[in-house]
Amino acid sequence: MVERFQRLMGASFPLAWAALVLLLPITSLPLLAKAMHAETVAPASAIPLLWLALLWFIPYVLRGGKIPRLALPLVALILVMVIASAQAFFLNIPPFKNTSVFSRELQSFLTLAVGISFYLVASTWPNTSRRLQVTLQLINISGLAIILWSLIQAYMWFGIGQVPHTLFVFQRQISLTSFFPRRVNGFAYEPSWLAHQLNILYLPIWLAASVRRTSVHRFRLLGITLENMLLGLGAIVMFLSFSRVGLLAFLLGVAYLVLRSNLALAKKLGERLTRRSAEPRRVPFGLRIGIPLVFFLVYAAGALGIVYGASRYDSRLARLFDPTQISTNVYKYANNLAFAERLVYWGAGWEIFNDHPFLGVGLGNAGFFFQDKMPGYGWSLTEVNTLMYRSPVVPNTKSLWSRLAAETGIIGLAFWLVWLYVLWQAGRYLESGRKPLLATLGLAGALVLVNLLVEGFSIDSFALPYIWFSLGLVSAASRVMSRENNPGVARENLPVPDKEGIS
Repeated sequence: MVERFQRLMGASFPLAWAALVLLLPITSLPLLAKAMHAETVAPASAIPLLWLALLWFIPYVLRGGKIPRLALPLVALILVMVIASAQAFFLNIPPFKNTSVFSRELQSFLTLAVGISFYLVASTWPNTSRRLQVTLQLINISGLAIILWSLIQAYMWFGIGQVPHTLFVFQRQISLTSFFPRRVNGFAYEPSWLAHQLNILYLPIWLAASVRRTSVHRFRLLGITLENMLLGLGAIVMFLSFSRVGLLAFLLGVAYLVLRSNLALAKKLGERLTRRSAEPRRVPFGLRIGIPLVFFLVYAAGALGIVYGASRYDSRLARLFDPTQISTNVYKYANNLAFAERLVYWGAGWEIFNDHPFLGVGLGNAGFFFQDKMPGYGWSLTEVNTLMYRSPVVPNTKSLWSRLAAETGIIGLAFWLVWLYVLWQAGRYLESGRKPLLATLGLAGALVLVNLLVEGFSIDSFALPYIWFSLGLVSAASRVMSRENNPGVARENLPVPDKEGIS
């Protein structure tokens, strides 16, 4: 009886992992939000995550399983967060809407626990190349679902011009919000969240697979892989979300790849042009600078053309090209571009950081200081006044970078950046190997980190799983590569043998 129960439990773990990956597109499941008393973030994938964390990961650790060494800076960051939050009780924190400091910190640590759990499970469960391959296949399936539903939304807005009632009902079953006029949001809470999940998980994997000409499927259509198709369609969906930060992040990721290829091409061109010189291996400084500069100008013009094309459909982007919107007041100019609210939130966060530069004000406590630290221009904005006087929620910085600085200080921000740098090096390590699958994940990890530079100015919640999940896969791939490069190292004892289930 006990053995049968253990087999059933073992068989449930691969199914729970598959459910976790397939449910990643849903960011705000109403039933889960109600149970968690969550206002916006309630990822459906947290349900199978809980099963894996409690019944697989904890026994895995108790039986001697190890977490990746790449997580050490993250462990240090968590310690800093605890210390910063503890010392917050000795600060003069202004009262705000009858909300206690303890309740804010508790809620913030709960959301952080969700994110950390995604990372820990994603970095330990895919412990073989086969599991990583299956995971990427599941990611492609969930990404295809996002694309199809987003294209249906686009057809409703730009094709027939209306949304059938049955689709409204369906959307409200999977999201706390409904549809956004003339913008697609997929299964996400809002269009910017759709852009975030595409930029931080799906598009980097598809772009890396396309660049490295790899695929986790045998499917080919005239030599075109499924990842190639998903990349093209995913880029269209990104465009149709009309997320300005999302579009900029995607273009930055593409620019990174272009820069890599152009540097290599410029080196070859320079060597060819100087082949007959007395020192054929020495490329003149002018060529080393001039050739990449020419490429940069060409691609910058192309990026500008893309943004201009998007401005024909988005009035907010159209204002970028309207000289009458220009103002010497940065906040007024941002308001003309329908961007002032975000700038105000960021500014408040940095002002808090200025006053508490070392450890910040503790996790979740930045909102208490908004009334004192918010730029004066913010009081002229309707959204800000509504948030301050009518909304029951405590405001936030709307930016991961601003939040980390304000709530954990320079020490916490430094550990976060160290962790990202360590993962960047792990990605380079993966790319140096001979395994196409692992090298693809290494390049995808680099693209995630590049995109995060911009996406970090749009999202500040720790509970959204995409950063944690993507970086968890990079950590898992790094462990797999280390194990395969050192076959003499003993294989870790895992509760579920590789041959069981889908793994």
